[in-house]
Amino acid sequence: MSTAMRIVSADCERHAGAILALLNDAALHTTWTYDCDARPDSYMHEYFDAHDPILVAEDDDGAFLGFASCGAFRPHQGYLHAGEHSLYVKSDARRKGVGTALLLRLEDECRARGIHTLIGVIDSDNAPSIALHGKCGYRYAGTLHEAGRKFGRWLTVVYYQKIL
Repeated sequence: MSTAMRIVSADCERHAGAILALLNDAALHTTWTYDCDARPDSYMHEYFDAHDPILVAEDDDGAFLGFASCGAFRPHQGYLHAGEHSLYVKSDARRKGVGTALLLRLEDECRARGIHTLIGVIDSDNAPSIALHGKCGYRYAGTLHEAGRKFGRWLTVVYYQKIL
């Protein structure tokens, strides 16, 4: 991986496979998402339809490093200006500024789309994600204890929010 990085708008045809691989790895091996099963390739059209923007970090050689996206926080009209974001970085690209760059650029893109607040829904054991959100100015906004179940145990989710 080269040291420089760029962030581009995701293209379904070009980036869907890498995004899906990262989502499926997280679903099968982590509690970063409460999805428990791998998604099929066809899921990515639905994902691209439900998220805007979707940003991809690439190194100078065009290698995929990670992605960030924003979707609706809740489906009700009153939540129109609240976005729930997702952020995933490949294991070999972590702790190199990729997550920070993606999140800050996502905020800019969301502001331009009229999003007023961004919300991160994070498993309470995901200390690196919690630290990243704190570093980027997100504030703790609540806990849902034992709201999910995966790998035979109850999971607690924390909310982090930033007014844009």
